[in-house]
Amino acid sequence: MRKSKIIILFIIALVSNKLNAQVMTIDLCEGITNHNFAIPFTSGSIYQWQVHGPLGIATIRSGNGTEHIKVDLNNPGVFKLIVYETDVNGCLGSDSILVEVHPHPKINFTFSGNCIENATQFIDHSTIVADSLVNYLWNFGDGQLGNGSSIFHHYQTTGFYNVDLSVTSSFGCTDSITKSIQILPKPIAEFSYNPLHATIINPVISFTNENAFLTPIIWDFNDSNFSVLDNPTHEFRYPGKFDVMLVV
Repeated sequence: MRKSKIIILFIIALVSNKLNAQVMTIDLCEGITNHNFAIPFTSGSIYQWQVHGPLGIATIRSGNGTEHIKVDLNNPGVFKLIVYETDVNGCLGSDSILVEVHPHPKINFTFSGNCIENATQFIDHSTIVADSLVNYLWNFGDGQLGNGSSIFHHYQTTGFYNVDLSVTSSFGCTDSITKSIQILPKPIAEFSYNPLHATIINPVISFTNENAFLTPIIWDFNDSNFSVLDNPTHEFRYPGKFDVMLVV
């Protein structure tokens, strides 16, 4: 009878298992609720289930007193689940199984480069207390998917997108996070200058950034001189034609 109970318990509770010195262990993920454990029913028997392990690691949610219980797995760690059976003759028997509860990943990611026509880079910053992270699934919110801990994606239209990252551990425990990203239009650089023509007598020209919402990254005056000011002035020291470029 004891051997039969062990086999049934193993089958019903199984997610993954390992056999070590005849101690049966199953691996489950934290946060699972109403997980089923059961042994064969014997008419007239009374069943009492107990969780032996760290305080709060698991909670018997329902069914104690019967052959079938449901258990919430609250925290990572290892506990022993024991069932005691008292039959109609008052004889007592017991069975047990070890349950190792694995943690979920703590998910986080950052992104940069959120302008249309530019590659947006997504970088995973997820962690896990134990085990390792083995799979990363990105949903970019535009119908496209990707894999990898660091990945680039090109958005074709501007707007807001909900980006979802799901990360799975080596024991199959998965969690996810969703962040909103705004893809902006490509900036259009415009500037004016005065005077329109410089001379040897008056070689200084004032440049004005005409888009108040764009910050200049750099002005290139095409004479090996540069500026990072918003509205710079520049002195051209020799005659010629210069193609001035503003990068925003």
